[in-house]
Amino acid sequence: MPACCEKPIPTPPPWWIETQVAPDAVFSEGKYKSGLWDLVGQDRMKSRGMSEQELHEYYRDVHDHLRRAGGRIAGFRELLGNALQANLTQVSVRQNEDMRKISAWVAILAVPTMIAGLYGMNFEHMPELRWRFGYPAVLLVIAIACAVLYRRFKRAGWL
Repeated sequence: MPACCEKPIPTPPPWWIETQVAPDAVFSEGKYKSGLWDLVGQDRMKSRGMSEQELHEYYRDVHDHLRRAGGRIAGFRELLGNALQANLTQVSVRQNEDMRKISAWVAILAVPTMIAGLYGMNFEHMPELRWRFGYPAVLLVIAIACAVLYRRFKRAGWL
């Protein structure tokens, strides 16, 4: 580990506090504005009571800490983005499963709806109307059709 990382950042001189930039000006939507980076990275500030060597060492320490903080922020941003993407994928899968179940039940219920709709038209010449077992036969056809659809959707994993 370099010597600059072993010791904590020294307390800044009073003139440094006066030139501090607000945190929201340093980080804007996850991107660093160049002002503070240029200030620290290129040593543009003039020494005010500090020797050139002290100022250079101080800026090097600040620059190193700023780079590490920037790396951490980028890592956390990527981790958070990946977690959100995984969550959205899980929600999408659950919604897809729900839509399959809803679609299967709609298909099953469409059969009796269609047959009841035909009988609701009150046609006079339907052979089942004069047959003794016409009504029970239609109910049996509806039940069998719904059972077949239910079984097929169950095997397909939709129900």
